[in-house]
Amino acid sequence: MAKLARVRSILAKTESTYGSDSTPTGSANAIQVSALEINPAESEVLSRDLIRSYLGNSPQLIANTRVSVTFTVEYAGSGAAGTAPKYGPLLEACGFGETIVSSTSVTYAPISTTPESVTIYVDSDGIRHKVTGAR
Repeated sequence: MAKLARVRSILAKTESTYGSDSTPTGSANAIQVSALEINPAESEVLSRDLIRSYLGNSPQLIANTRVSVTFTVEYAGSGAAGTAPKYGPLLEACGFGETIVSSTSVTYAPISTTPESVTIYVDSDGIRHKVTGAR
């Protein structure tokens, strides 16, 4: 049976330790996105170009293997003062520090130290892609 391109969802949750699965849940960590694209395996092929005393092809190495997830998030607040929006973990993974003032505001500002990392689950009509250590 063919997979439906419109039946997709994304969950994101901040990791306590870089690269460890933080297990996002649908009720707490679902994020409304559009233009969702995932490339589960990107890498570069490096040719060694060795000089040898015989004919034949040089061996190649696979390097810099990664996952690419791109999407658009609507810029909107959570609806309650002092409550971070659902996409807050994504901003932290992009190098923004979060400051919450209870019952007043949530602000984000660029940070120069190591950003947080997130676990992202991308579900594409029943196929789950799990990305850990996303920044």
